Amino acid sequence: MPRRAEPSVSIDLARILIRYAADHGWPAEALWRLCGLDPLQRQVGGVRIPAQRFDALWRAVDGNAGDGLFGLGLGRAVKDYAGGHLLYAVLLNSPTVGAALAKFCRYHSILSDVVQPRLDPSISTPAIRLEPPLQQMHLGLSQEAF
Repeated sequence: MPRRAEPSVSIDLARILIRYAADHGWPAEALWRLCGLDPLQRQVGGVRIPAQRFDALWRAVDGNAGDGLFGLGLGRAVKDYAGGHLLYAVLLNSPTVGAALAKFCRYHSILSDVVQPRLDPSISTPAIRLEPPLQQMHLGLSQEAF
């Protein structure tokens, strides 16, 4: 996927987060406003939002969760909210967990180009490292910023 001028996140990832949050009591319309998208843009596939807007959305939901464990709950439930998404379908149709992890890293930019996950081959147990995108490395941001 071509690199954009600024890091971005797929509307699909925002949609998953907002659906989950709304099902847990957050007002969906207020969350959509944080994304800066009008109702028509929300229906279009392939729309991306600036990473800063997604970060504001995430922080608003996580900050109001009260327990600091919102991300874990979303992670457990993502299977119920991501159904039908291309990346999720690819992962589900992988023959092994290792193949699924490799495909997740390869196609991650469909959802977000904020970081690039990479399988770490230097250890025996599969692990994923999150690397900054090249464009941000050229701006002087270090690996520690991520």
